[in-house]
Amino acid sequence: MTSIALSSAAPAGLKVDAVVVGVAPGDDGVVLLPGSESLDKALKGSLATVLKQLGATGKADEVTKLPSMGAAKAGLVVAVGTGPLAEAGTPARHESLRRAAGAA
Repeated sequence: MTSIALSSAAPAGLKVDAVVVGVAPGDDGVVLLPGSESLDKALKGSLATVLKQLGATGKADEVTKLPSMGAAKAGLVVAVGTGPLAEAGTPARHESLRRAAGAA
């Protein structure tokens, strides 16, 4: 049975099947959204670089999967694109994040 849970714990330490992180388009690849810091640290700061190498752009609803290779307790990292984000707290930003969660 599939289940989804929200947690404020550091993603790298969660014992789950997959961890989902948000990414947005950046000048040179993707920009990791807040909350992905511990996962990026566990991957030695290479998450954005690896996503770029896999062709991730951060466009809305784009999903890119990669194995954690044991760097995190989750076996799979799922990066989902939000597209360009509007200002925090605006309805457009909320909609981008809602759509990204649905794509994941």
